Amino acid sequence: MISFQESIYYLLKHAIKVDKSPFNSFLELGATKGSVSNNLADIFNLVESVDIVPEATTSTKIKFYNMTTDEYFKQNTNTFDSIFIDADHEYNQVLKDFRNSLNILNSGGIIFLHDTDPVEESFTRPNLCGDSWKVIDIIEEEYDLDLITLPIAYPGLTIVQRKLDRRVYQWQK
Repeated sequence: MISFQESIYYLLKHAIKVDKSPFNSFLELGATKGSVSNNLADIFNLVESVDIVPEATTSTKIKFYNMTTDEYFKQNTNTFDSIFIDADHEYNQVLKDFRNSLNILNSGGIIFLHDTDPVEESFTRPNLCGDSWKVIDIIEEEYDLDLITLPIAYPGLTIVQRKLDRRVYQWQK
């Protein structure tokens, strides 16, 4: 079974943005020992990770912030090509993290949402996926975005991109 970490790494390593540049910056919300950012630290110019657990990442190439995502967004000045949301698994906080992330996403960028397709009801407990999976319906209703939810591993993974950031729209102008 392919993991969400491997999926994200593979996609971002080979992704090309609308301006034909590679993806070079990554933000991980909910580091869980840097499970995603550690893999990208060697190939990206900017990798930041946020978690309330001290020393949640193991790489010295990652700028780590030991704080809540709300605190991070209040002080952040960077923008990112890709963002992985896997901090708090409570619906309202995930939606807030998504909205904040969309504001700092570079043109052509991608947001990954973890825990969006739990394989069974037992995975909706607060210490697993919680009710974070519910944000997908709101995102589809409120925003003009392309979304695909993949049944990767037990929690699932959703990939989000602005519709107007699709490369085909750029060369059709």
